[in-house]
Amino acid sequence: MKVTFRVPIFLLVLLTLTTALSHAGTIYVDFNAAGANNGSSWTNAYNYLQDAIVAASGGDQIWVAAAIYKPDQGGGESPGDRVATFQLKNGVAIYGGFPPSGGNWGDRVPDTHITTLSGDLANDDMPNFVNNAENSYHVVSGSSLNATAVWDGFTITAGNSNMGWPNNSGGGMRNNFNSSPSLKNCVFTENFAEWAGGGVFNEDNSNPTLTNCMFSENRSDHGAGLFNSSTSPELNNCTFSNNTANNAGGGMFNWIASSPIVNDCTFTDNTAKLYVGGGMHNYDNSNPLLTNCTFTSNSAGNSGGGVQNTNNSNPEIVDCVFTKNSASWAGGGVFNDDNSNPTLTNCMFTENRSDYGAGIFNFSTNPTLDHCTFNNNVANNNGGGMQNHTNSNPVLTNCTFTNNTAGDNGGGMFNNTSNPNLTNTTFTNNTATEHGGAMVNYYANPILTNCTFTNNTATTLNGGAMHNNTSNAQITDCQFTGNTAQANGGGIDNYNSSPKITDCDFTDNSAAWDGGGVFNGNNSNPNITDCRFSNNDAANNGGGVFNWDGSAPVIDNCIFQDNSSNANGGGIGNGNNSSPTINNCIFTGNSTNWGGGAVNNHNSSPTITNCDFTDNNANNGGGMTNNENSNPQITDCNFIDNNSVDSGGGVHNINSSPTLTNCTLSNNSAGHVGGGMHNNNSNPNIIGCTFNNNSSANGGAIYNWDGSEPNILNCTFTNNTAGYGGGINCHTNSSPTITNSIFTANSAIFGGGIYNQNNSNPNISDCIFTNNNANSNGGGVYNGASSDPTMDNCHFEGNSAIFGGAVFSNSSNPVFNDCTIRGNSATGDTYSKGGGIMSYGGTTKLTNCIINGNSSQFSAAAVGGEFSCELILDNCLIYGNTAKHGGGVDLWQDTKATLTNNTICYNAVTISAGGMIINPGCEAVIRNSIFWGNTLNNVVTEESQIINMGTIQVSYSDIQLLDIYAGTGNIGDYPRFIDPDGPDDIAGNEDDNLRLLPNSPCNNAGTNDVIPPLPPTDLDGEPRIQNDIVDMGAYETEYFVVDVTIKITPQTLNTKSQGRWINCKIKTPEGYTVNDIDKNSIKLAGVVTAQHVQTNPGQQQLTVKFDRAIVIDTLILQEGLDRNGGFNIFADVKVTGQLNDGKMFEGTDKIRFMHNVRTP
Repeated sequence: MKVTFRVPIFLLVLLTLTTALSHAGTIYVDFNAAGANNGSSWTNAYNYLQDAIVAASGGDQIWVAAAIYKPDQGGGESPGDRVATFQLKNGVAIYGGFPPSGGNWGDRVPDTHITTLSGDLANDDMPNFVNNAENSYHVVSGSSLNATAVWDGFTITAGNSNMGWPNNSGGGMRNNFNSSPSLKNCVFTENFAEWAGGGVFNEDNSNPTLTNCMFSENRSDHGAGLFNSSTSPELNNCTFSNNTANNAGGGMFNWIASSPIVNDCTFTDNTAKLYVGGGMHNYDNSNPLLTNCTFTSNSAGNSGGGVQNTNNSNPEIVDCVFTKNSASWAGGGVFNDDNSNPTLTNCMFTENRSDYGAGIFNFSTNPTLDHCTFNNNVANNNGGGMQNHTNSNPVLTNCTFTNNTAGDNGGGMFNNTSNPNLTNTTFTNNTATEHGGAMVNYYANPILTNCTFTNNTATTLNGGAMHNNTSNAQITDCQFTGNTAQANGGGIDNYNSSPKITDCDFTDNSAAWDGGGVFNGNNSNPNITDCRFSNNDAANNGGGVFNWDGSAPVIDNCIFQDNSSNANGGGIGNGNNSSPTINNCIFTGNSTNWGGGAVNNHNSSPTITNCDFTDNNANNGGGMTNNENSNPQITDCNFIDNNSVDSGGGVHNINSSPTLTNCTLSNNSAGHVGGGMHNNNSNPNIIGCTFNNNSSANGGAIYNWDGSEPNILNCTFTNNTAGYGGGINCHTNSSPTITNSIFTANSAIFGGGIYNQNNSNPNISDCIFTNNNANSNGGGVYNGASSDPTMDNCHFEGNSAIFGGAVFSNSSNPVFNDCTIRGNSATGDTYSKGGGIMSYGGTTKLTNCIINGNSSQFSAAAVGGEFSCELILDNCLIYGNTAKHGGGVDLWQDTKATLTNNTICYNAVTISAGGMIINPGCEAVIRNSIFWGNTLNNVVTEESQIINMGTIQVSYSDIQLLDIYAGTGNIGDYPRFIDPDGPDDIAGNEDDNLRLLPNSPCNNAGTNDVIPPLPPTDLDGEPRIQNDIVDMGAYETEYFVVDVTIKITPQTLNTKSQGRWINCKIKTPEGYTVNDIDKNSIKLAGVVTAQHVQTNPGQQQLTVKFDRAIVIDTLILQEGLDRNGGFNIFADVKVTGQLNDGKMFEGTDKIRFMHNVRTP
């Protein structure tokens, strides 16, 4: 019967392998075997390993049972010989880990069945290497071996290399002369080497392969666990623990171009007592490859608790973990020194400690790090995560620094005279006791791109995220969020540094002192471009940025939003002569408890161009505060919807003189003073600016206080509102210069356009005030308490108030020169006064002014004075004004008026005095003036020109229907105005021409003898006297002369000739016709009137006749001739006349003039 057995294939393989391992050249070693001791079986096993090694040849295996074997036993070795060593052989595989008394291959468990190779020859060792003086120099040795020499499953211990070379290295094992055995499952423990390699020493290009090996509690000066000299072994899944090097390389020392491959290895609790490399030291061009290794709790007395790389060593470290390593000085995890440039990829540094650079310390090196993590590392001094020192320029990409701590500076990283390059790197929750919660740069210029700094803290000093000292970092596309400094610079603190910061975000950072987002101090001049600052906060100054001590950053195209400070500068604060350049920036929603919701300048003068300030808030200076000699240049900026609790909704100036050019201040508000701007003892230059819809209790657009003298040029003030001074309020000795500016639709209780108070004396020239309103006094301007403004060439139109529609003055002395006051009104009260100008007390002087079309609900439509006021009016034209009383000039309650060369005409009232009223107790002196066409209820009377109930002196004036005012030089003749009712044929309107024709009776009819003296020019700015004697009225008649061609016949005039007439032909001047000539005005020699005028329209020519006898007498008189003496001369004869447009014409002809005397 045939029986078939089916055996699984894997059992066949196992049986085959077991048979081969058991019978194909296998030599057995068992210290306790009692057989033949020939190594043929476990029963006959050698007692000593040395015997088996001697017996073995290529292809053999040696199986060793668990026991203790010593190199001086067997193999011909002498007992106690320290030189004795287990020498490996090529082609021989030696396996330990078999059970005592042996067993099959499957029974082999090295971790359980400890097979020990011991150098304790005297068997008297005590802990801590006591009594080891007689121990073997090298328990195991390899020389000229290859990978076929295999050691597997042994514990090598008690080697003692304590003599001179070569017996001072490799206590456990020494490999030399190109020896590269394969070591597996071996343990090297409690070996000692005086110089190097307590566990294993490799030299001379020896490159063993070590797999699943353990190095534990070995000691040496260098490389206590493993020392490689010019070798590159391969280590896989090995463990180094509790090895101690007095000098360097507690776990491993790689020396002189050693580049081992280290995979999946663990370095734990290894120590370099005095110097460097607790876990590993790489020295002198050693470039190991470390992959998936762990360095834990290693320590160094100086540096490199985990790994030290020195002298051009460039290891590649991949997927490694450095945890709880420590160094007394620097580099708790890794120390890179002397141009060593390792590459670290996907590594983790956690809970490492040292004084400096707890995670990594780089000294004159340029490592490359990619996807590395630094977490919970602690530096007692600087660089919790990393320190870069002395020209170290590492490159970091996609790295993370979290919860690292520095006792002094740089919780995440400290850079000293180094320039690292960081990309996509994150710093989170790092802490420094002093500076730079995340990073400190000291004389360093790092490059940071797309990095993130979050919740980092400087617990006592500056730079929550970053502190730069004399450094010029390049920071691009970075995020700074939630960082905190106990002093300055919640995000970044710059000291004497000028980093370049581009396209970065600063959000929710805070500083207990100054600079919530960024602090620039001690002449720091960073370039900050395309950045965003939002929700940053400073307990003192500069919620977004604070610049101090001569710092002048350039800030371009940045946004400051919702930043805050408790003191000054919600967005930016500048102090102690810091003058940044700020261009194209937006400030919105920023706030501070005191000055400068968006920007505060203290003794600083920034240049600010094309910026927008919107919806910022402060106690003073909602948009900006300039304090203590701060003189910024502000150009093309907009201040909109800013607010201050007290002063300067848009801008607040204290003892400062900024220059604002082409700026807009709109919809700003202040609870107390200066809705748009407040000036306190400040003299800003305000050029080409627009103030619109600003509001405050005082000074809707601008409030000037305490001697402020701003220069305001080419500005516009529209729809601003206040209690006092809708447009501008000048208070307490404030005297701005206001030029070529426009005030429109501003409103206030007092001073709709401008309010001047308490000795404020502004100079206002070439300005326009239209449609401003005061609910009480001074629709255009209010002057109070000895304020003496000067207003030159200003235009007031459409302004309104209860008193003083255009201007109201109280105990003040305003001066008006060349001003137009037209269409203003005093309304809103039964007793409204001063549609144009109303003055209470003081002296009001008007020169060369036009006051037209104003109205008053009660009196003083044009000009009024009351309460001991003095009015001085020179060369003024007052016409077309309307009221119940005093259409032109109204004097009340002890007011005095001096009127010289004024034209007051066509004003209208309904009750009394269209021209002027002098109420009881008032005095008026009137000279060289014209009162004409003024009406009372549309009726012209002498009293409708002037009503006097006080004291009046009238001289050399033309008063319509003159009667009671007849006196010296007064006339009552029609003044012969050029066009008194204008093109619209309505007198009193703007188009009227009230200049005098040349034939006006008012010409040359005034008096030059007046006190004070006559003004030098008339209302047109022409010389006041043109023909020896001043004209009456506001205009001096100017004699425009047009040349004409004339022909006189006869050409010879003899006094003895007969004939009645001399003929003259006049050619009409170009542009005129014969109908344009006033025929009654033609004269010869200025005195002989033409007669018999004939016109020839076809030739545009006139022929006139002059009386011959009168001409002869006139010429003799004018030429100074003597009828008794005879004469024969040629004389120039001039003929003149007037054109209908008021111009004169003249022509000259030369004739012969003779007189013969008969001789008796």
